[in-house]
Amino acid sequence: MRLILCILITLILVGCNDSESITKSEQDNDKYYLFDGNYNLSQNWYTATDVFDPRECSTHAISLADDVCLLRIKVKDNKFTFYDWTGVRRECHILQNEDLPSTYPQIILTCDDTVDSVYNVTHRESDNNSFLFQKYPLSSKYKILLEPSMNLFENIINKKNFKKKSIKNLDVRSGRNNLLINRHVDIDRNKTLAVDESRMLIYADDLRISDGTDGYFAGQILGFLTCAYIGVDLDCSSIGGEIGAEATKNDGSSITQNLCISYDAIDSRGNIYDFVYICEKFTHPIKADFESYIPKFFTSPQAKYNGSNL
Repeated sequence: MRLILCILITLILVGCNDSESITKSEQDNDKYYLFDGNYNLSQNWYTATDVFDPRECSTHAISLADDVCLLRIKVKDNKFTFYDWTGVRRECHILQNEDLPSTYPQIILTCDDTVDSVYNVTHRESDNNSFLFQKYPLSSKYKILLEPSMNLFENIINKKNFKKKSIKNLDVRSGRNNLLINRHVDIDRNKTLAVDESRMLIYADDLRISDGTDGYFAGQILGFLTCAYIGVDLDCSSIGGEIGAEATKNDGSSITQNLCISYDAIDSRGNIYDFVYICEKFTHPIKADFESYIPKFFTSPQAKYNGSNL
């Protein structure tokens, strides 16, 4: 196993190949939005990206319609809980990072379940100040819609503009990258550090040389079981083996790295009470400069590290 150096970079470095990408001024990084209030929560599973169909709630499972549509919830300190359609209680946090290039979301949602889910957030001001949370990858189709639970009169009088407020304890951001590296062996790559105050981190996975043998055997088994299940008379074992070998083969010419950006959970008093690193993997030739391969946006991000597990 070969260890690769851990690389920390600043936000400017990520945007160096795109001078138009950084649109946020430094004045924005001490501000946040507060979304506290009463909402109705509904869920979708099949609609296209950026589309929410309220009719789907009742047609998805008629017997469960009351449990998946118009759930009354309360957002407090930019977090809320609800019971999803399987009956599992989920806690969600609205997280923010206001000093990112415009290609990354400044606001994101994470919800704890079997795997910590990450959601893209869209503010639909024209649609009664509602919020659409779409699960990554966006091809998953699962969505959550929050709509203010106010009557018409309240909606007119109390319409929210979600103005920015000041963060009071900015000093808690200091030292996060050092803390993350010191606490987690899996990202300890001889620790080559740059600016620790950056809210962005890049580190490499261990490089494992493989001829694909393990993947070949696993693919053989999966191919045989798949074709046996669907009743197809083909040599799926060999086909699966070749696919598995190709997927796991690594001659050392490429490397997988992780772009991790920290987002803050901020309460109604303006205090950061938690943070989460949202990480996106990317691969590039090991001899190439990684800068041009850094993802400029999220496609399949994971919530990997937070204040409670550091």
